[in-house]
Amino acid sequence: MNADDVRAVIRSTLAELVTPAPRRALVLFTGALIGFEKTIPELAMLIGEGVHLEFVQTPSAERILDQDLIGALGMTVATRQLTGSHDMLIVPTLTQNIAAKTAHGVADCLGSNLMNDYLLAGKPVVVSSSACDPDDPDKQRWFGAIPEGYAQMMRDNLCTLRGFGVRTARAGALARTVLAAYERIDHARISPITTALRMSRHELLRRLGACPAPAAAPAAPAGSAPTPAPAPAARAVAVQQQLISQRVVQRLPEGTVLRVPATAKITAMAADIAGARSITIVREA
Repeated sequence: MNADDVRAVIRSTLAELVTPAPRRALVLFTGALIGFEKTIPELAMLIGEGVHLEFVQTPSAERILDQDLIGALGMTVATRQLTGSHDMLIVPTLTQNIAAKTAHGVADCLGSNLMNDYLLAGKPVVVSSSACDPDDPDKQRWFGAIPEGYAQMMRDNLCTLRGFGVRTARAGALARTVLAAYERIDHARISPITTALRMSRHELLRRLGACPAPAAAPAAPAGSAPTPAPAPAARAVAVQQQLISQRVVQRLPEGTVLRVPATAKITAMAADIAGARSITIVREA
């Protein structure tokens, strides 16, 4: 192996290290109905963002939840290696029962066992807490007279879960919470390398040849005075998505003006890539 071969191996290894890994999550449906329909488009959004989803259901979920809505997502049923072959657990319908069991270390059914296994393995768990949060508007619409003592018990269970590292979200914010969790994973893996090299991930990929460099201007003929090239008009793209992730920005040409809704959530990695590629993100009033 000569010096060029060694350099090629180093470049390939660095590119692999700073490229986000494929995302593969297990979706666990438990029997909570509150917020369920809101999580369906959230799961569809994750699929659209390239997250590979497989799912399992507890017996109560199979009885209570709309199976046609679940089936329409096109997810694969997970039948084995429910922990080992997935990097995250997503629970779009967390029941009070599973929340209470997990908060107190009880693992005696499919739902509580999976929660327990992922936490013990140090893998991220993201749940929609709408059905077990007494302060969630959807929960309050169904149960508007929860005794304060009981409500506090529910809050305490959620607080305990968060203390374990579980990320909780309302049903309509499930996708952005999952993607933010993935971006934190990617950042923790990549940042030691980019910090040591003192450059952004995108700049490193560009130097390694994994991202195209900006096109160079054609050389002027010998002896002729250089003519300033007219500045190209910035291309504007408007989207209505409420979650602007790295995949949205990566599809755009450099120098694009991206117009997004005023209330859109822009992930940290999306902002980083936009800055590296001279993409301007403008919030529409």
